[in-house]
Amino acid sequence: MFVEPVHRDDPALARFVARAKAEIWGLAVAEAARLKPPPFADYLGLFVEGELAGFVEVFCYAQTCGSYAKSPWGDACDLGAFCGPEQMMHVEAIFVERRYRRSSRHFARLYLSAARHYRARGARFATVLVDAADVYLVGLYRKIGARELCSLARLPWFEARGIELGLFVLDLQDVIDGRIARRFERTARNGRPGIEERQLPEPTLETHSRKRLALAEHESSRPRRSTA
Repeated sequence: MFVEPVHRDDPALARFVARAKAEIWGLAVAEAARLKPPPFADYLGLFVEGELAGFVEVFCYAQTCGSYAKSPWGDACDLGAFCGPEQMMHVEAIFVERRYRRSSRHFARLYLSAARHYRARGARFATVLVDAADVYLVGLYRKIGARELCSLARLPWFEARGIELGLFVLDLQDVIDGRIARRFERTARNGRPGIEERQLPEPTLETHSRKRLALAEHESSRPRRSTA
């Protein structure tokens, strides 16, 4: 098992993403395939026995939103208290194949690898939106060190659409130094596979939950700014 960047132009990835979105949203695969990834997103793929088994989609606030104030939840909390937008990532989506969901280790491996990948590139923190009613998912995020900053349910845009999400934040260095990382290191020392990360050219991919689809549509209506 290993994690590495994946490229958005790879046809195999496009097929995988369409299948993933169809499962998450209950759409036809052809319909899901028409949904495009947001600009400026990076993607890391989880590979098991050489096959893509999951991915995480991440973007930087500075590139996608320009500033915290221009993000959909800019008025909900003070992200500037953590770091500047150029050092804050947002985990837009994470997906693991159904047959690998019985254990949280695949999920944790994706997050740990992403934390190392983006910390090495200057990022310090990452936010993620979590369905507050999903006790299992909330537990997984807390297990890797995430803490809830605020609920977005009462913000007018989210309230009007019945979206009940919590905004969580992770300190990337804490994720790297935490017990999840230590557990993987122990298993590697004991002769079991640890985390292998491959550095390849820049990549891309996408998926959301059904609630995230509304958020994605909201984001697409906002002006995007490139720092290139």
